Amino acid sequence: MVAEYRRLLFSSSELESAIVAFNREKSRKLPVGDIAVIEIVDEPNLRARIRIGNAYDSSQDQEVDLEAEYLVAAMLYHCRQQQIPVPKSPKKIVKRSDQGVEMSFSINADSDLAQEQTQ
Repeated sequence: MVAEYRRLLFSSSELESAIVAFNREKSRKLPVGDIAVIEIVDEPNLRARIRIGNAYDSSQDQEVDLEAEYLVAAMLYHCRQQQIPVPKSPKKIVKRSDQGVEMSFSINADSDLAQEQTQ
């Protein structure tokens, strides 16, 4: 059986676009304002720490942590909007990379081999 391994790399700016669009259209989890900083934290679990800036008073900036599940949802929404094909069934794995955040998955793959490919 043919096995497929895919990795989609989201740069910081692309991740920001995905989060903003997903928040605007689907979740409304972020406070009103512009994203000033996105920091990807991977200890103990992957999450994005978002600082929302207040254009008039930086002392009123807010921080929000977005868990991995939220990031996957935002990334998948972005893929659908950009017509990037992503299979529905495989488990999506997100991790931090040097260039941003990577989402990987495998289809028809032996579980041990799939784990090796996503690391």
